[in-house]
Amino acid sequence: MRIRSSPVFLAVIVGVLWANSAYSQIVLSADELMKHVIENMTKNDILKTEFVSFERTRKEYDLKSDGGCKASDQKGNCTNPLETETSKHGNAYPAAQRGDDGGYSVNLGKILILGYDYVFMERNSDYYRGLPEKYQFECDCYVFWFGSKAVLPNIDLIVPLNASAKDRGIHEAAIRMSGFMYIDKEYLFIRRYVGELTRSFNPDVPYAPDSLAKITMSSMILDQEIAAELNNIVILTNTEIMYQIRQGWFFGHRTRKLVWEWHNYRLNQPVR
Repeated sequence: MRIRSSPVFLAVIVGVLWANSAYSQIVLSADELMKHVIENMTKNDILKTEFVSFERTRKEYDLKSDGGCKASDQKGNCTNPLETETSKHGNAYPAAQRGDDGGYSVNLGKILILGYDYVFMERNSDYYRGLPEKYQFECDCYVFWFGSKAVLPNIDLIVPLNASAKDRGIHEAAIRMSGFMYIDKEYLFIRRYVGELTRSFNPDVPYAPDSLAKITMSSMILDQEIAAELNNIVILTNTEIMYQIRQGWFFGHRTRKLVWEWHNYRLNQPVR
């Protein structure tokens, strides 16, 4: 099944393919290459919104203070979520049934543009080979180390309007993370992002003045793949965000994990 051509579709596809081919012929810094990855994210979002429908499941788990699961299955996956929500997205569903844009609670594009510096990482280096297993990922990819800028950006330029206090705190943690990104060499998109908060901080949120609250742990893992059956549109497959907040001196810590999974992807319409 293939999607109908349209001026928007053709312009975006031609732009992406031409650009990626051109970039492969020149030498770019990690920061320069990342700009093109972000441009591709924006173009891909246009395609996905117009042509693809899917379902998304969101779960929230209460964790132990060390970040481990309170209950898990034989594979180590957390069980017994506090809440589970499945939503429908895309034009294949009636308007009344559709959810939001089908993403997750982090404005990653803005974080990538404003929040991080990037450095190419060699896979055969002693440093890379000594990384924990969670950072290891096999693909035909560029490997970037990323870290927060020396001067952090204004969080109000990154957080979506009307974001909840929890989502605002998650964004504040995300711009302070460091870790690794795996960038597909052919299509220039993020295959995997894995980052961790390097040190605790006091969130700038209304319910948590500096003297009372502190985010002590946070991490994020995001996985994507390119879907040949969806005309090579990049799709999200799984995202996990963990955070721990100390809720003042007398209320202890709250440690949570948010998990999003995407499934039942399909094109909205076949060619007639």
